Amino acid sequence: MRKIFLVLVFALIISACGGGSDSADSERLEELQEQIESLQEEITQTTTTVEKTTTTKTTPSTAATNTTTTVTSEPSPTTSTIPSTTSATIEETSSLANEDYFQEINIRITSLPETLDFLSPHFSKHLDIWGTKIIATPKTPDEKVIHAANILAEYLDNDEDGIPDDDSVISALVKNKSMITMAATELDFEETLDKIDGFEIFDQGFTVQDLYGDETAPEYAFDASLEEVHHLILNYGWGEVYPDQLRQEAGSAIADAMDIARGGRFDSTPSQYPDGAWFTYDDWTCEYECMVTEYTYWAHTSLLGGQADRFDEIGHEWRANTPELMRSIDDYATSILQDPRLKLPKSLPDGNYRGMGLSTVDELATTVPTATTAPPETTAPPETTAPPTTTTEVINNSVSNDFKIDLINFSSTPDSDLMNWANFASDKMSERTSNILVVAYNIGEYIGEEIPGMPFNSNEVILSQSEIDLIMAQTEQWLLNDPCMSEQRGHRNEELESYRFWLENGADTSTQRGLCEETRLVMMAWKDGIETWNLQRFLVHELYHAFQRDIANEYCNDTIERMGRGEHAHAVVEGAADYFTFFTADEMYTDADRQNYDRIGYRGPLNNLFREASNLINEDRSNDVTGSGIATRAAIMVRLMVEKGWISHEGILDGSFHHNCERADLNPSNPDFVFAWENWFQFENQNEEWRFSDSILSN
Repeated sequence: MRKIFLVLVFALIISACGGGSDSADSERLEELQEQIESLQEEITQTTTTVEKTTTTKTTPSTAATNTTTTVTSEPSPTTSTIPSTTSATIEETSSLANEDYFQEINIRITSLPETLDFLSPHFSKHLDIWGTKIIATPKTPDEKVIHAANILAEYLDNDEDGIPDDDSVISALVKNKSMITMAATELDFEETLDKIDGFEIFDQGFTVQDLYGDETAPEYAFDASLEEVHHLILNYGWGEVYPDQLRQEAGSAIADAMDIARGGRFDSTPSQYPDGAWFTYDDWTCEYECMVTEYTYWAHTSLLGGQADRFDEIGHEWRANTPELMRSIDDYATSILQDPRLKLPKSLPDGNYRGMGLSTVDELATTVPTATTAPPETTAPPETTAPPTTTTEVINNSVSNDFKIDLINFSSTPDSDLMNWANFASDKMSERTSNILVVAYNIGEYIGEEIPGMPFNSNEVILSQSEIDLIMAQTEQWLLNDPCMSEQRGHRNEELESYRFWLENGADTSTQRGLCEETRLVMMAWKDGIETWNLQRFLVHELYHAFQRDIANEYCNDTIERMGRGEHAHAVVEGAADYFTFFTADEMYTDADRQNYDRIGYRGPLNNLFREASNLINEDRSNDVTGSGIATRAAIMVRLMVEKGWISHEGILDGSFHHNCERADLNPSNPDFVFAWENWFQFENQNEEWRFSDSILSN
């Protein structure tokens, strides 16, 4: 099962995967990056009310692009039927770190700097990893100190490109004067502390995590540096930068997840945990905040595969020890720890940091190992795992290919929700062959003017001009980094002109643009206050279009058009997307959604699909497949062909139906298709169960 990277691009940083086609494009990328940074700063500093604009422009030209747009029946104050939810966003943290900390690091042991002279009688070895200190006693083996430094560097620069993954975390660690103190053994450490008058190390404001040489990279035991270094970064880095999610106190998301894992809220260690708890740490000296630290370590490293073979050793206090168990029984913590906005490590450190600037240590130390194997990858979750539908839950899994989904989100719906739903839908696909950019934004009240030449209506613009400019700059940057679109300047510029026109006119966009066969863009706009389940359906529908391989295939489209079967092919495309949507969204509904549906007779995705199709027929008194709500009508047609055995239910749900242009066979020369086209509406409600009539199924 192929998985996807869901990359938050609110502060868009895209590595070149082809880059600009020439020097002009390279220069443009530099200009865009500067523009993006400037606009982000401007927006962050703005404290006044966002200016609302309704700019009118000449309708831009439309490129020859494969477009799938969801069109409602007629303009109305509620034409845009796409809901949204609200949630607090992750706050930006200003960087306090000196620029020196972001220079290439050398992992080498030195004597203590002047700022630590007061410790020199007791600690003789020193390392600095982007401002976080590691000091060690004379008895601590050099190779152990080096190993701890590598673990620290890998946690902070998990992709090992020589640049810390989150400069805000670096800044927080520096501000907190974070330090790892190492001794050869626990006894060595205690003896050293006894010699430090009045715990001077703490009196001077240092935040300290201890680590012993004999537990660091031992030959036949677990490497404790993975835990202790994680504690330091969590307590004084990640938790500081992302307090709502990771702070070690009651009320943070990770603390709430821990309360679930422990079977309840316990301020101190209970004498007995409830049945079903999977985090049962029993150290009575570890208070609530300490418990959060321990829990976060267990959950995070388990997701990274670090605890997979240790159940016999750790099962008495931690039972979700594999990535699969985490995703199946601790999905809330999984969603938090895999939120790409938090920029947490995605691979378990192995003690072999391969970042740029790595050099051998001096004569005191052992040369850093140069293993050539990559860090272990996170195991993909089971295909059947459904995501929770509360906020702050994002799935961000390793992939077996380079195709990804990127998000530019200027809506009030949390990035985590949109990305989680997208990932869940993508998991259903047997194969993914396109990079996708999703652009989401909110619109205001309906104005009523249909945008000339567009299947969208005008609505109040609630984005500021700066926000629109930022969306456009990020989108252009994404396109310039796309191998296909970077080579099609005219096409690219026409698309960008259209997007700006939509944004500046408050268009209620619901469209997928097949820019290239392996390049897709989804643009969505919605108002606040609409139900979450409806937004899920909306996003899933448009993404399915982006998953449909053949709708951007020139040979397939030319064949269909040459045969004059565009209308029929369009109906199949829309019907397959809505068919997939109803089944997939059903797995995402919350218990509250289902209870609400029960009041209107909901009995699963098929009943829901039939009911909505019936409502459409009654509203416009038409049995035409291409009438209002074509996607839902055509989905019923698809279902009829499935029940007749003419197409595969599984092929629609995993996208394989669209691998080889099978839809070209569904045309007026195919009697089966004609039958479905002419009889799709022949269904009825029998005892609260919707189904096709017996005469149709037996015909």
